[in-house]
Amino acid sequence: VQPLHVGSFFVHPSWIEDDKEKINIIIDPALAFGSGHHETTYGCLLLLQKYIQKGDTVLDVGCGSGILSIAAKKLGARVDLCDTDEQATSSAVDNFALNHETFNRIWTGSVQKREQEYPVVIANIIADVLIMLSSDLQKAVKNGGMLILSGILDKYVDKVEEKFAAMTLVEKYKKEENDKYSNPVQATSNGNTAVMKQRIEAARGDVIELKITNENTQLIPETGVRLETSRHVWLLFAISIIMILFFRRRRKIR
Repeated sequence: VQPLHVGSFFVHPSWIEDDKEKINIIIDPALAFGSGHHETTYGCLLLLQKYIQKGDTVLDVGCGSGILSIAAKKLGARVDLCDTDEQATSSAVDNFALNHETFNRIWTGSVQKREQEYPVVIANIIADVLIMLSSDLQKAVKNGGMLILSGILDKYVDKVEEKFAAMTLVEKYKKEENDKYSNPVQATSNGNTAVMKQRIEAARGDVIELKITNENTQLIPETGVRLETSRHVWLLFAISIIMILFFRRRRKIR
């Protein structure tokens, strides 16, 4: 496995010396997916450096080798991770130890077993699984939080965006052949990575960021989101009922 420079990260096997000017991630070749050489992992590593804040709690869904969780931890985050493959979670535990890092919680299973919501959720999985888990992934993201999706084939980009339409697309990343980083990562058709923000889009296209400030809230059933109730909304609602009753009354008189 060749060593790999990804922004501030230097990903390399244990027999290669650390780069003292980089954040080193040690990953030895194994069966679990995630050495940084696949373009989807590469894209996620770049975006994590851009969007993770020190102190964030991060969930890595489909963790594979644990490389993305380890990267998040080295950026100062608190990490939870999961994978449906027991071999993957076992490999991730070993890789955390190899990097002298710790995680908060790890489990064999998927996002449904989470115990909290997260400021950042990463899911580097194939598009079919992203679509299948779309509801659970969105529910796992805190209000105003970020969801990083990767592993999306070109032909599935529109379908994935449609399933996550309740969120705002912040950024798309796809590695190009002329990428400024000189490394052995190849650009292919399944290297699409998207960053989504947990927001609600109003009907006329305005974007409203979720902010919960007090107990005066109303639940929106389909999303599970609570928004502050406005007196103006109730006033308009009352006026509309009065108008409906008025028109019905006039019809009866006629």
